[in-house]
Amino acid sequence: MRIGVIVLATQKYINFVPPLYQSAKKHLLKGYDVRYFFLTDLPREECPAAVEMPDAIRLSAVHYPSFIGTMANRYRQVLAHEKQYDCDYLIHQDADMAYVSDVGEEIISPSVFATTSPNFPYGKWWATGSLLGGQRETFLQALRETQAMIDAGPIDQRFPEEEKWNIWLSTHEHMKLPVEYCTPDRPSRKGVDPKIVTLTTLDKLKKTNVHRSQDIKPVAFDAK
Repeated sequence: MRIGVIVLATQKYINFVPPLYQSAKKHLLKGYDVRYFFLTDLPREECPAAVEMPDAIRLSAVHYPSFIGTMANRYRQVLAHEKQYDCDYLIHQDADMAYVSDVGEEIISPSVFATTSPNFPYGKWWATGSLLGGQRETFLQALRETQAMIDAGPIDQRFPEEEKWNIWLSTHEHMKLPVEYCTPDRPSRKGVDPKIVTLTTLDKLKKTNVHRSQDIKPVAFDAK
């Protein structure tokens, strides 16, 4: 089975690509053929060396200056390159994440998977928009339908794409991953042993103990 990891990383988020890539190479689906698709608006010369690795493909993306614009068009940007994803299974995740423990076949769903959010905005179980995926055709169709709901509006200003993703999940079969697969690097919950952490600053990247190889040349990071 060939796995495709799709990451949208425009502007400063390209700085998260090296630690994400290096940690995924170490921990994600060992023994599988995993390929990486980095969607960015930056020219090739401004991208870190990770984007040029043999198993990584750089694809074009549009940078939206507002949070709403970015989230409301997120799945559209992924779908724009669907013919490039010559994989059996797809994973779409935020750029500012790092793998800190092995993630294996438990992430493979017969349909799609959703990941438990560390936040519960409506006092109930909630799927994060930071990590999702599934069987190629099923997952891409899920994104098409979710994007159509976003376009039809109205959208939640706090959770533009997450709200519609959760609505889609409410009427379709899916597998739920626990919060360990999307845990803040300073988790507020006790007893959580994270597998994937979310990051925001260079200082936090260092605390994940993710080591860049000599082949990876990170660009300067602006923590502001």
